[in-house]
Amino acid sequence: MDAHIDTVGVGEIKNWIVDPYKGHVDGDVIYGRGGSDQEGGMASMVYAAKIIKDLDLDDDYTLLVTGTVQEEDCDGLCWQYIINEDKIRPEFVVITEPTNGNIYRGHRGRMEIRVDVAGVSCHGSAPERGSNAIYKMAEIIKEVEALNDKLHVDDFLGKGTLAVSEI
Repeated sequence: MDAHIDTVGVGEIKNWIVDPYKGHVDGDVIYGRGGSDQEGGMASMVYAAKIIKDLDLDDDYTLLVTGTVQEEDCDGLCWQYIINEDKIRPEFVVITEPTNGNIYRGHRGRMEIRVDVAGVSCHGSAPERGSNAIYKMAEIIKEVEALNDKLHVDDFLGKGTLAVSEI
């Protein structure tokens, strides 16, 4: 069982109705940093592992509970290390990504592409003397966004995604 245990930033803190760093429970709703991501899933996995052990249901298999990191920057590299270095070959992995209570199939794959755009530096008062690499990259980013909108919806895996995640 695996959950990433890192979270994205809180964004505009004034948009929160409670302090995201303190957390808050209101009925069935949990507010706070990571409350709707995999942190709740991580707690559930640890508790599930204890139940499995208490009920003596861990006879014929090895159960691992992992908390991995850097979902956005290098998703999968933690598992690559576990597989390559620790020689662990799981038959399957249950992840706790929120799915609105549904069971989803994953993973649709991952690919990283690095794009470098060159420009010519100049003073801001005379941009015509240079070549702005940021403007060139903006065109590429818009094409990536358009391609994401056109991606195929697979009957088994669902819709793929394509995103610029770091500049």
